[in-house]
Amino acid sequence: MPQLLFQFLIFIFLPLQAQYSVVIKTEKLRNNNGTIFWELTDEHQARIAGGIQNIENNTCIISIKNIQKGKYIFKYFHDENCNNKLDKNCLGIPTEGFGFSNNAKGYFGPPETGKTIFRIENDTLLICHPTYYL
Repeated sequence: MPQLLFQFLIFIFLPLQAQYSVVIKTEKLRNNNGTIFWELTDEHQARIAGGIQNIENNTCIISIKNIQKGKYIFKYFHDENCNNKLDKNCLGIPTEGFGFSNNAKGYFGPPETGKTIFRIENDTLLICHPTYYL
């Protein structure tokens, strides 16, 4: 009998763990060359999802499904030459575009984590604009 009750409770409470989708639209890319490398982490920077996405019309659209309610961070870079890394010049300044959720900006490094955190409480659309220094 206890096992039957346990299975019933799981059946009842499983829908309470709602799953949402997140669509991330990165606009204003400087060209269609290469790909976008991206990563979604939770607020503690544990990796949730990541990948490589193509670019069309200077825009990249990423769709992530089955995400639970919570706080997350999105980061990405525009790998224009397809060498799988964010290229930098001799001074360490990125020569390819990059960005974070909330379009957060950093000075002399990445932005503070708190500036990049966004909430997922239902299906979510993020609009991102990359930073290009050179």
